[in-house]
Amino acid sequence: DVLAKVENQADRVTRTHIAKTLVEKNVVTRPQQAFDRFLKEGKRAFVKFEGLGLKETIDVIHQSKGFAVLAHPTRYDLSA
Repeated sequence: DVLAKVENQADRVTRTHIAKTLVEKNVVTRPQQAFDRFLKEGKRAFVKFEGLGLKETIDVIHQSKGFAVLAHPTRYDLSA
């Protein structure tokens, strides 16, 4: 069900897509409940993101002549 909804959208399925589908299927009553019960770290449906680190990602973008912008900076353990 989730894949059918995002098939023509993004190139990946996010936890938000899954949470919204769980609401539509009446598994939970609101998206936050899906995160609390299933999608947060330590819960049974949590999948740890494995990909490039921030520095490696920024380096690849810059090597491709792109402009790197960090979305959701509070999700990272950054110092000023």
